[in-house]
Amino acid sequence: MYLIPYPAKLEEKEGSFTFTYRTYLCAQPGCSDRVCRQLALFGQAVKKALGYSGRISRGAGREGDIVFVQDDAVKGQGYRLEITPGQVSVTGSESGLWHGMQTLLQIVEQNGAVLPALCIEDAPEIENRAYYFDSARGRVPKLSWLKELADRMAYYKMNQLQIYIEHSYLFRGMTELWRDDTPLTAAEIMELDQYCMERGIELVPSLSSFGHLYKLLSSKEYAHLCELEDSDRQPFSLKGRMHHHTINATDPQSLVLLKDMIGEYMELFSSRQFNICADETFDLGQGKSKKAVEELGKDRVYINYVKELAQFLVDNGRRPMFWGDVILGFPEMVRELPKEMVCLNWGYAWNQREEETKWMYEAGATQYCCPGCCGWNQFVTLNWNAYNNISRLCTYAKKYEIGRAHV
Repeated sequence: MYLIPYPAKLEEKEGSFTFTYRTYLCAQPGCSDRVCRQLALFGQAVKKALGYSGRISRGAGREGDIVFVQDDAVKGQGYRLEITPGQVSVTGSESGLWHGMQTLLQIVEQNGAVLPALCIEDAPEIENRAYYFDSARGRVPKLSWLKELADRMAYYKMNQLQIYIEHSYLFRGMTELWRDDTPLTAAEIMELDQYCMERGIELVPSLSSFGHLYKLLSSKEYAHLCELEDSDRQPFSLKGRMHHHTINATDPQSLVLLKDMIGEYMELFSSRQFNICADETFDLGQGKSKKAVEELGKDRVYINYVKELAQFLVDNGRRPMFWGDVILGFPEMVRELPKEMVCLNWGYAWNQREEETKWMYEAGATQYCCPGCCGWNQFVTLNWNAYNNISRLCTYAKKYEIGRAHV
């Protein structure tokens, strides 16, 4: 039997439980309304696997039933799944029960209606297990596809999704930004947010705010905010799109514009987190900000701009995130950022080293370790590279207690 992710503890026992037409899916009275809604989703998934599902009910449950018990004293997102010949029980925290449902669903899919007796105790070693999807460099996905992505993530007990936006959201009044695309609308984002929430996934907004602003800064309306001159007159190229559309961090109007965009976009999400990206600022100091960089230093110009956006989010009750590739050149400056800030420390090499995670840890940063699927510029994902990269970064995340602040 293959369970992904594999449980922390699995003990096989004698006998089996038969899931019949008479089986009830019982949520004990202490279960939240959310757990009851998730139980309905679990029932639908079981029906796809077996052709039928148990009736949903509240109560203690009887022999032959599958019973769900919410116990918020259970550690974190943990759960206990016990299958006996007479009954199946799943006990856990609110989020743990959802994970227990996914494990039970995997068992049903592999064994059919006759489930082997066993006892599983499980809880994730890493609190935040996220997937980052780029909707800006390729076809903009449909809402239906994004829902399928959320379903697949939930199945494997992932609990955070970020959708990267440059021009692929329909910002009000910014028709030049998304004129050639089919952007996601506010209604679609809000619908996806609720869809993810019901499946134990936090949908976190992610918006380019510094580098990677090709569509914005090649428009006639906003080209004057680009670090380099005549950005709206340059012919399209992949290198130009990736390297040469950094916003002028020294122009006050840059902050006015980005705060306006962030302010509009953040209100669509139930999450209190927001990723401002601020990565790969290749042109910083090469054009309009050159004088400021010569006088103050590239690190100071960078951190002042990022700090202003981060504080805007904090003032609006959000926890800011940003990619850590730039600040790795001056990690001590992370202390100038709001204490709520999360550094997204990424690296995609199969033999990704530990030093960057250690530097940010020693600087006092709260950070995520962000591995890669190694599919960039590939027709087929480099699975061997991805496996080694993800394994290494998960090891670093556990070693440095990723997600917690260190001062």
